[in-house]
Amino acid sequence: MEGFDEDDLYAALDWLASQQERIERELYRAYVKAQGQPPVLVLYDVTSSYFEGECNELGQYGYHRDGKRGKPQILDGRPDTHLLPGGRAADGSLRYASVRGGARRQAPDRAPQRNRAGEGRRREDKWAQLQAQVAERNAFVQSSRRASAAAGLAALQRWAKSHKLSAFVTLTLKECVLVCTLDKEAKAQDALLDGCYLLETDVPLALMDAKTVDARYRDLQKVERNFRIVKTTFLEIRPIFLRKAERTKAHVFVAMLALKITRRFEADLHRTFGSTEDDPAAITPDDALVALGRLTYLYTTDRNGQRHTHLPRPDDQQAKILSAIGLSFPLKAKADKLAA
Repeated sequence: MEGFDEDDLYAALDWLASQQERIERELYRAYVKAQGQPPVLVLYDVTSSYFEGECNELGQYGYHRDGKRGKPQILDGRPDTHLLPGGRAADGSLRYASVRGGARRQAPDRAPQRNRAGEGRRREDKWAQLQAQVAERNAFVQSSRRASAAAGLAALQRWAKSHKLSAFVTLTLKECVLVCTLDKEAKAQDALLDGCYLLETDVPLALMDAKTVDARYRDLQKVERNFRIVKTTFLEIRPIFLRKAERTKAHVFVAMLALKITRRFEADLHRTFGSTEDDPAAITPDDALVALGRLTYLYTTDRNGQRHTHLPRPDDQQAKILSAIGLSFPLKAKADKLAA
């Protein structure tokens, strides 16, 4: 494309950065209008994206969720708003709250029977592994004069604790021999919690009951899924090749706007074709993009040197996809005179 280079891309980012607050306000107003009331609860999560280069104004070194050590990064977040019964909080404010594992105001969740059985099998596997390690360590101590039974005891105690066996397993040392003792009653007590997960929140009970706490916590998986969409091949927010702070923010904002379009695109497809959970052959966003990607310009030149641009007629699948997402497809050709 003639007359277009990276400076035009930077200019677009600069413009978007100057308009971000306005766009966000408009999106919020549209959300409130569609829902009929403002949100009371906003669930959010953060992830990280890394930079190529070392001169970004926002990039810092630290723990990286992508495992890209030695590269500066930023944290970017993804909120997921939810309405609660009763409208806004008593003080009229928007409430940012957390729902996480813990022990304050709790909502116990009992997993299906297969999950409880799976936890029991994992416990038995860990117990068998510990016994094998004890036998191996005892054999090593007996065969080596320099081996330390006490060091082996400490190492296996750490292993038992990290694998959550220490509540019903005791490791002791008797005459340089490691002894592993199982408390069956304590083990049975520990098994009573199989399949249970405790959630805590700082939202008052008057605004959110235990059932709603559980439902909102499960909604966080949507945030994690959105992160995968933004960070992988579908939208590719990373790596970031920018230096200025405002352009970096605009880059992330572009990805978030693209995510909103992607979610709307996916919702429209689900309404028409269903989801892969119900029908393995349902059309996914990737399938739809591949199908629509076949709609390309066709060029012809007549005997007078006039170039014509044509668009092919959508096939049945393409027509259904376009109808699902509410788009019409132009079919008229246009003519462009070629320079002599």
